[in-house]
Amino acid sequence: MLKLNVRVEGFSSLQHALLSGGEWMRRPFYADKGLVGKLDKIFVKHSEKVWETQGGVLGKPWPPLSEGYRHWKEQHYPGRSLMHRKLRLIRSFIQPNGRDHVAKRNSRATAAEFGTHVPYMKYHQQVTPGRGLLPMRALIGLPQPFQNDYSKAMQDSFYDFMKPKVNDGRI
Repeated sequence: MLKLNVRVEGFSSLQHALLSGGEWMRRPFYADKGLVGKLDKIFVKHSEKVWETQGGVLGKPWPPLSEGYRHWKEQHYPGRSLMHRKLRLIRSFIQPNGRDHVAKRNSRATAAEFGTHVPYMKYHQQVTPGRGLLPMRALIGLPQPFQNDYSKAMQDSFYDFMKPKVNDGRI
């Protein structure tokens, strides 16, 4: 399975300065029980953009179908666009409650994973030995705008965690 890991890093010096925020910095997905859901909404939104732009938003536009496969696909799956043959893969990215969608935190609540359980996704995402003529069509990536969205959600979560402590004078 391919997973996108989002980890909180770079808070070590801040952790010492803000002891009250230490719990969030050590275990953000425990301190903010809704954080995985918030980040998953971003993951779904980004996935929709990847599919809409056929990888263009990642800077890796999907190559067109080969002439022979395009002809076969038009006969067997008329009207289906690139990467939409049986729809299982796209649904696993854009339907958060689907059976193949992955959005979970690890057991220590220090990281979260987002992605898909669809086993053949790996053949589209990366160059794999033995993949034959199947060209790479990336589905997951972190261009700067996507990184900014995740960072903003993490910052908002930390702020929401700290705000009550600041307002009641605990720090």
